[in-house]
Amino acid sequence: MMSAASGLRKALAGLAIGLSLAGAASAHQQKAAITEVSANTRTGLLEIAHRFYIHDAEHALGILTGRLVNLHAEAGDRDLFAAAVAGSFALTRPDGGAVALVLLGTEVDRGYLWVYQEGPASALTDGLEVRADALRDVWPGQINTVNIRTNAGVTSLQFQGAAQTLRFELPQDGG
Repeated sequence: MMSAASGLRKALAGLAIGLSLAGAASAHQQKAAITEVSANTRTGLLEIAHRFYIHDAEHALGILTGRLVNLHAEAGDRDLFAAAVAGSFALTRPDGGAVALVLLGTEVDRGYLWVYQEGPASALTDGLEVRADALRDVWPGQINTVNIRTNAGVTSLQFQGAAQTLRFELPQDGG
C-alpha cells in the first residue's frame, strides 16, 4: 500500500516533469532565423550563412515530410532541409537577373543548424532584391532577418508578415 507522502512525492515529481517539458517545448519554438551575407574580398565570393534553431528546423521539416526528423543524426534530413532553405532564399540584381548561388552544406552547432551558400561577391550591389522565405510557408509568424555586411556597415532586412522581397540599399556615408 502506498503512503500519502509517497503518493504526494510521485505527484509532485510528475508535475515537475510535465512543467519542465512544457517549458522546454515553448522555449524552443522561436520561429526566427538569421542570415548573414558578406563579401570575402580574398576569395571574391559572397558568403551566406543561414542560422536556424534546430528544434524549429526539425519541427518544420517534420510537418513538411509527415515523419519524425533528426537533424543531429541524419545527414539526409540536413540535406533535405538545406535544399528547402536554398530554394527559399534568392538574390536578384537591379537589372532583374538572378544571382547564381551554390549550396555548400550544413553544420550542427549546439542548438543551431547552419546552412551555407556562396555566390559571386560582385552581386552585392545597391538595389539588390532579397527574398528569404524559409519556414514562412509552415509558420506565417516566422521572422527571418538578413544582415548584409559591407565596408560601409551592416544593413538588416526583416522578413515578416506580407514581406516577400526587400531591397538592399548600400548604407550612405555619414560624411
